Amino acid sequence: MADRSAFALIESDPRTGEPLSPEVCDRLRESARTILGLVRNVEVYRRRLAQSLGITVTELRALGRIAEAETATPGFLADELGLTTGSVTPLLDRLEQAGYVQRVPHPSDRRSVQLELSAEGSEMVGRSYRTFQERLLTAVQAMPDETVAAVNEFLRLASEGYEPVDDPCPEQLENVQEERATADA
Repeated sequence: MADRSAFALIESDPRTGEPLSPEVCDRLRESARTILGLVRNVEVYRRRLAQSLGITVTELRALGRIAEAETATPGFLADELGLTTGSVTPLLDRLEQAGYVQRVPHPSDRRSVQLELSAEGSEMVGRSYRTFQERLLTAVQAMPDETVAAVNEFLRLASEGYEPVDDPCPEQLENVQEERATADA
């Protein structure tokens, strides 16, 4: 049986060391479960959408980043997706071959290209985004405007806690560094 202690709720504020009240612990637990459920459902949606389009989830993410960006280059895309530029080249080759993306000369840098969605790619991304919005619409319409505003503010604040993702698990990194130092000694 799996060790569930890894999912134990924190009992004190890591910033101050102050104990958390039972009410805050309950809200934290519920928020964590809800957000993890949302993330899982979005991941499943992305997998199904990518599969229906005959592309990978990473390729789907690439199309979204290209659509959102004012200007996208292979280097920008590599940074956005957490890939090397060497990995982005075959990804772009596949998307270009599928008719979703086109490389066009960069207007000010002869050594670079810009990435643009093709008409088919733009239609596909637009259709996907409309479907995403349609799924949110039911939830938005089911709640008063001020509640939706409060939820959006909560999600904005929660998401800011992950940007930039320089140090995802500080304790784990400290433990790894300590283990390496011990092993080297």
